[in-house]
Order: sequence, then structure tokens, then C-alpha cells
Amino acid sequence: MTSSQETLQKAFGFTSDDLRANAFGDISERQAASLMKLADTRMKAQREWLYRAAWLTLVVVGALLVAGNRADAVVLIGIGLVYLPLLAWMMRHYQRLGVQITDDMTQRRARMVCGQLHKSLRSTEDGTRMAITVDEQTFNVDANQFDALNDNESYCLFYSIHTRVILSVWRYENRYT
Repeated sequence: MTSSQETLQKAFGFTSDDLRANAFGDISERQAASLMKLADTRMKAQREWLYRAAWLTLVVVGALLVAGNRADAVVLIGIGLVYLPLLAWMMRHYQRLGVQITDDMTQRRARMVCGQLHKSLRSTEDGTRMAITVDEQTFNVDANQFDALNDNESYCLFYSIHTRVILSVWRYENRYT
């Protein structure tokens, strides 16, 4: 194992046994536990956001109802027409994420994509996001993962099918490019 592979293992948090399981298309026991922790963290954050949004809705509706003004009723209807569909969409999104995580946990299958890796920085409202693309498939990564990968080199990425979390990475020499 090269020091480059050790760097990848540290940045992406996988072991040689994990990589071996992923190469056979499986998610290891250790990775399944890690995915479950990630799922719990994501779901808690999303529930917290949803509770805050619901609380804000109740406060606004309550304030407008107490005011009892006809103009306020128009504002309330406007807020409802914009906010409630958004809230419904977010609830559906979180439900889908829960299904995806459940599917990954029950199927415990890993998918592989191999090819030349391209690194990119994306500007978003939340700041800059780091992403990698292999064979037209793009994954968001953190700064340590981004730094551990070399642009325009050949890699195999093993990832969870439904949540698309990178499970392990293997760098290889492509003699044909």
C-alpha cells in the first residue's frame, strides 16, 4: 500500500477491509455503522430545521390573527401560498432521504465508478463547495478529501447507491490515456 493510498484512507475514513468489501459490491459492517451515524446526524439537523420552520409559521399566523386586520389577512394568505408548499416540498425531500438511507442500510450494496478525476469548486449561497467528477458523476467532498485527490489522475470511487456517499477510493495507473 502506497502512502497515497494511506492518505486516501485517512481522508475518506475507510480501511483495507472496507475497500475489499466495496470492490465486491458490498458495504462493510463498519461502513454501515458509519452510514447510520451520518443518517442520524442528517435527520436530526433536518428535523430541527423543520421544527423551527413550523414554529415560525405558528408565530406569524398567531401574530396576524391577534392583529385581526383585513390587510394582515391578505398577508397571511400570501405567506401561506408561498410558505406551505415550500414546507410540504421539504417534508417530502426529508422523507425521500430517509427512504434512501433505509435502502442503503437494507441492501448494503456499493457501486463503483472509475476514470479520470476532475476537481472543481462551486460557488453557492452557502459558500464554496468542493466537488469531484469521475465519468460524468459528481460528488461533493470536504476539504481533506479534496486535498487528498489529484486532479486528472485515475481513480475508482466506491459509493453507496442511494445516498451517494463515497465509501472508499482507489487510485490506479491508467496506461491507456
